[in-house]
Amino acid sequence: MFSFDVNIEKLAVTYERVSTNMQDERGSKEAQRNHNLNFAKINNFKIIKSFDDTDHGDNPAREGLENLKQYLILNDSIKYVIVYLGDRFTRDFEHGMLDYFFLKNLGVKLISVKEGEIVIDGTFDSLKSLVQMISYQVDKKKYVDRIKENMYKYAETDR
Repeated sequence: MFSFDVNIEKLAVTYERVSTNMQDERGSKEAQRNHNLNFAKINNFKIIKSFDDTDHGDNPAREGLENLKQYLILNDSIKYVIVYLGDRFTRDFEHGMLDYFFLKNLGVKLISVKEGEIVIDGTFDSLKSLVQMISYQVDKKKYVDRIKENMYKYAETDR
């Protein structure tokens, strides 16, 4: 599926995120971690540590993400961050780009189980990843707008 050399063990961390406690209670974060660990096993990544958040992806100051970044600074042998989907890493284009280049400057690659390596390097080959990053933010806005609309409709029922 991806072009990783499965014969070389690669050191990695995982990052899982859900937006709400309800998603966390339903096991969404655990399911992401299971997918990430299975992907890592199949592709010969050695998971050193896992980080997670229960917070919105457009919040740039998520505790788990900040801990992950600090860990990477202190552990330069880690070269991969594995996420289930790129929108688990970010829902905000600007901060997502800053965090992506933070990883890149450390020599760390961002790998999505479902989307492959997220590559943003100014070439036409990186257009797919750029469009995906933009879509994470657009999808979040659509979701928020839909919730607001439903809340207004409910409020109009005088229940």
